[in-house]
Amino acid sequence: MEQKYKFDKTANFIFEQTANRIKSRKDELNITLYQIAGFENQKAYNDADNFEKEIDINILSKIMNNNRSDKKTNYLLPSKYQAPLTKNLNFKDIHELLWGSDTEIQSYVDKFFVKLYEDGLVSDNLKIKNTFRDLLECYPDSSLNRKINHIYDIIKENFFEEFDGFTKAKNYKKFLDEIVGTDKSLNLFDTKESKNLDGTILNEYLGFKKLNDAIEEFTENRIVPIILNELINQLAQQ
Repeated sequence: MEQKYKFDKTANFIFEQTANRIKSRKDELNITLYQIAGFENQKAYNDADNFEKEIDINILSKIMNNNRSDKKTNYLLPSKYQAPLTKNLNFKDIHELLWGSDTEIQSYVDKFFVKLYEDGLVSDNLKIKNTFRDLLECYPDSSLNRKINHIYDIIKENFFEEFDGFTKAKNYKKFLDEIVGTDKSLNLFDTKESKNLDGTILNEYLGFKKLNDAIEEFTENRIVPIILNELINQLAQQ
């Protein structure tokens, strides 16, 4: 059976944003890779025992260059690097390290939406693909990029709210809460779910190990209903 398409453009966009964010912070602080690793200079790093090197210089370089060919950087940022990089690069928290500040997220969320929509149009998830394509057909006289950007302009407030929750690992819980309501006796939310997403702490930040899967689930459960609502609005006006 052919493997399901996994929102590669969208995930790659996030990886690239994160790599650039880490590199930019290094340049802003005017520090070396060795200082980021917690050492004064190259000699101190080389002379240290391996157990003292929480951050590997070679891995750090690959992270900053978005080089994910190494097994350790396949998902860009190994979990054990998150806390020390957050501390040594003066990020507010791990969420800011992985996803950016609120201001930065607002600056790139429209581009994220374009990648998401493009991936959705070729996804093997028919619920996503058909819904996305149906809405595009309501705008026959524009280029694909203009159509997607037009859709974003219409739904951007709702989309940003959902995306913000997604980056903080909130949406899965939110989705179940809407199903079971506020009856706390129906304890259907399994907190162990966060273990399926390496580095994730629910309601704080979403890790990267299964980012592609998380993006697909987010799109199907949180974004498709928004797109469907706009599709209904468009069809009602015809």
